Amino acid sequence: ALDRDGQPRPLEACVSKSDLGAIALAHVLKTYNGAMVMLVQNDVLRPWIFSDLMTSPKNRTMPEIELKTPSIFRIVYTTKLPYHGYVTPNPVNDAFFAAYHGGMAPTHVTIAPIIHEGQLRGMLMGVSNLEIGYKTSPVRMERLADEIGQQLARLEASSAA
Repeated sequence: ALDRDGQPRPLEACVSKSDLGAIALAHVLKTYNGAMVMLVQNDVLRPWIFSDLMTSPKNRTMPEIELKTPSIFRIVYTTKLPYHGYVTPNPVNDAFFAAYHGGMAPTHVTIAPIIHEGQLRGMLMGVSNLEIGYKTSPVRMERLADEIGQQLARLEASSAA
């Protein structure tokens, strides 16, 4: 996922979905401590690929995140806009961070919707225990999420051909 200089490769350089996921995580980890890409399938959010900080023995207990109950994920799902800020305690948020962040909600989370041709395909998340600046991070995450949507569609189209 990194080039010779230790920088994340451009997303258009990816040759497979797993390569795309690894490169996307590398980009997010330039700013955040933890990163995850989740995909929307049948109105349910499924974690797809995530960085080491998000790994936990409990991951298997939460293979999906339902989107009917209020949560940071539902905000992004219903508005198709990014979420940038702190995590409010509630059942879905608490269960997610218990499974994916060692039981602790991070100080800060940014979630950008992955949209392709008007359809919400997934979400890109960065978490940090430091405050993340509002000026650049959400914009960078949105651009990255848009690019992921385009590359995902390109890879799916080429595998279907």
